[in-house]
Amino acid sequence: MAAIQEALEGLAPIMWEEVPTDPSVLRTYINDLSTKAQLIVNSVPEPPLSTTATTIHHVKPSTARINTTDPTIQSLQKLWSKPIKVSSTRDNPLDLHIHKLPGDDGKGHWFGRRSIHEGLPFSTWQAKLSSEMAETLKANRERMKHGQTPDQSVRGIGAEEQVETIEVKDESGEKVLAHVTVYHVSAQFPKPTTPRDFVTLIVSWEVEVEDGGRFWMMVSKPVEHADAPPRHGYIRGQYESVEFIREIPVKRGGGVDGQGNGVKGENAEEANPVEWIMVTRSDPGGNIPRWMVEKGTPKSICSDAVKFLDWACRDPNSSAGQGMGDGHQRRRNSLHTAGVQEAEGSDASDSEFSDTEVEHHGLIASFAYLLNAGLERYAPQAVLDYIPGHSRHPSGHMSDVTTEDGERAPRSSGDSVQQKDSTEKDRDDTRSQVSQDKASSINSGLATPIEHGHHNIPPVDLMKIEKKDGKLTSHEKHLAKLAQRKREVEAQLDRVRGDIKSFHLPTREEGSKRDKASIAALAATDASSDQVSIGAGSNRRQTPESRSSSSNNLALPANSRETAKMHKVASGLFNEETKLLKQLGKIEKHQLKEASKIESKQRKQADQEEKTKSRTENEILRHENEHLRKELERLRNERRQWLELIASLQTENTNLAAAAGKVEK
Repeated sequence: MAAIQEALEGLAPIMWEEVPTDPSVLRTYINDLSTKAQLIVNSVPEPPLSTTATTIHHVKPSTARINTTDPTIQSLQKLWSKPIKVSSTRDNPLDLHIHKLPGDDGKGHWFGRRSIHEGLPFSTWQAKLSSEMAETLKANRERMKHGQTPDQSVRGIGAEEQVETIEVKDESGEKVLAHVTVYHVSAQFPKPTTPRDFVTLIVSWEVEVEDGGRFWMMVSKPVEHADAPPRHGYIRGQYESVEFIREIPVKRGGGVDGQGNGVKGENAEEANPVEWIMVTRSDPGGNIPRWMVEKGTPKSICSDAVKFLDWACRDPNSSAGQGMGDGHQRRRNSLHTAGVQEAEGSDASDSEFSDTEVEHHGLIASFAYLLNAGLERYAPQAVLDYIPGHSRHPSGHMSDVTTEDGERAPRSSGDSVQQKDSTEKDRDDTRSQVSQDKASSINSGLATPIEHGHHNIPPVDLMKIEKKDGKLTSHEKHLAKLAQRKREVEAQLDRVRGDIKSFHLPTREEGSKRDKASIAALAATDASSDQVSIGAGSNRRQTPESRSSSSNNLALPANSRETAKMHKVASGLFNEETKLLKQLGKIEKHQLKEASKIESKQRKQADQEEKTKSRTENEILRHENEHLRKELERLRNERRQWLELIASLQTENTNLAAAAGKVEK
């Protein structure tokens, strides 16, 4: 345990000044980091043979395995947790096994994955992994030239600026051993999520050969650099990671290609399977709880792997969107829910990178996905109440999603039941994880909200618990009142919908269809009543044979009155539901407004504190300067007194010498 934790400490944040500048010392630093990184990736448990993995383009799972027999490595692999279950095949098409390892530094868990693939040559893996940041940097620079947001990325984050770059060479100065690069990268998210930026030190090693196969790896660690200070409008985050690929030779001098055909020579090396390992941990900064970040990390890691393969398998000669396959297009359509419209005429409009999405995953652990796509599965109701546009209704049969006009678009009942089952399962997973992650939960400040019974805590009390001083501002109190009001309206809405369901009425499909349906039903009822009245009046002129059948229609007026009454009640319920939905829309709009005010006030308060701190420092410096000035004046006075004393002594000495001369004469 100590060995792996010591190796993981090698990924800890550093200052740029700590990176050695002397070539020999830098080589030693790089070699030490390489040794630690290899220990980290080898400690991740090897995956079992997959039976459900999906082929991505021409990349498919391989049966090749390293099968290490080193007892030290085997003991380290046992330290990782059992594979974390990802909810569905759709979320994990590659059937990746995600493992978790607690960190000794109190900063949360590490996550690792290990898989082996065939169909994509090692040279392509290495070229794509090593050029990912450089390619996003090129695309984002092009966007910035046109005044656009630098949001181009492969796996959630893209480079905006290359701050430093160093080639690490051997003692002869001819062979390049590694590359050291500092990137300023960022991630954009839909409002109201604040963008994040990161300053990362990336060390990548040249391809080396081990046991007949090639390997390449890259280490990313946070770094503080004077040329990339924190900037306004962004929250500074951190991520640490190791990414590693290793070629597994299947046959010496021959092999099998992706279609099962025999190959020889150099092509055999290109057909060898490739092992892909990644270990990561991230902190998006801000007030996002660590347990929430870690809850979404496994799914985000699985999604990122698919995103990378989609990008790596594209034909570089084709335009964006071609050569991706129908599977990628379906995945992109399901994920891309908040794309940024490209400016007309931009050279970057046909970029091969993903635009800003709700589901930003990658090395920053998918916190925006949790906030914008799936928060209702993980967060308690009281937390959801603080976030406009997010609510979890108790009635599972009519879960709705808020649209822009304040109306709510329905989900099918099957989806609602599935979501309810998934929600209950996630709640159980969260509760079982409390005992294991108690320390990290306490550190995150949200140990209380995920305990049993948190749904009964009023929003104002929960906000006081979450605040360190327990004191709320006027805007926070107003936000809590809005949250309580929202609960009450949602409870009323559930009751109304329960009444609607009890009448076995059609579900609401669009905002105005229910009203039209109820009007049409009432009109039909009135028409039926008129027909029944006419039929009853003309019954006297009917034949005896028809009277028996007509007599059965005499009950229609009573049934029609009941039907009319039922539709009248239904129309009232529909109207009440519409009013409640409008109230919810207004409440959520006010919540967003109050949240914006709170954020603005916090920003002003931070600026004020910074100004106060600056004024205090200036005042201290002024007092110190005044003190030094007085001290200098005192020393000058003492010096003047000493000089006067010396002058008087010299005068006295001269007089004594003159007097002594007279005596001798």
